Amino acid sequence: ASSITAGTLAAARGGVQAFSGARVTNSATQAVGTSDDTILDWDGEQFDTDVYHDNSTNNSRMTIPSLSGSAAISYVLITVNLSWTLFADAEKYELRIFQNGASTNAYSRQIQGGNASVTGTIVVGGSSVFSCTAGDYFEVCVSTNGAGTVISASDLGSADGYFASYNIMRIG
Repeated sequence: ASSITAGTLAAARGGVQAFSGARVTNSATQAVGTSDDTILDWDGEQFDTDVYHDNSTNNSRMTIPSLSGSAAISYVLITVNLSWTLFADAEKYELRIFQNGASTNAYSRQIQGGNASVTGTIVVGGSSVFSCTAGDYFEVCVSTNGAGTVISASDLGSADGYFASYNIMRIG
């Protein structure tokens, strides 16, 4: 067995790794076409420790940065919160995470309206862990069979706390 006398232990050996991640938001609502996959855009950052996100170039993406040495990222936790408006009876809504432009099996959430007397807004969220390497990118994809559905913009000042955000955090 080896002994380490100085420095920080790797997280896998009981040490501490520095926080790495980002939370992005959007300043405007985004329309979702009927039966289309729509990749959501994100134009605001609450924080971004290692340039996961760019507000102007490919702002739909969270890209895994190249970090040197033992800091290389191999797993991330992605969390998404959305507020669907114009939610209607018998319509289906789906939220998925895409990795490198393709749907993953790691996260998909589908909901459906079921009461003819209920329309309005519904908040949907979820999270999952993804395996990754430097240069991989993740996007939020939504779809619906409903017409005129939109994803609400961030509303961080709202008393009810409903807002859209997309988060990534290194976990390994």
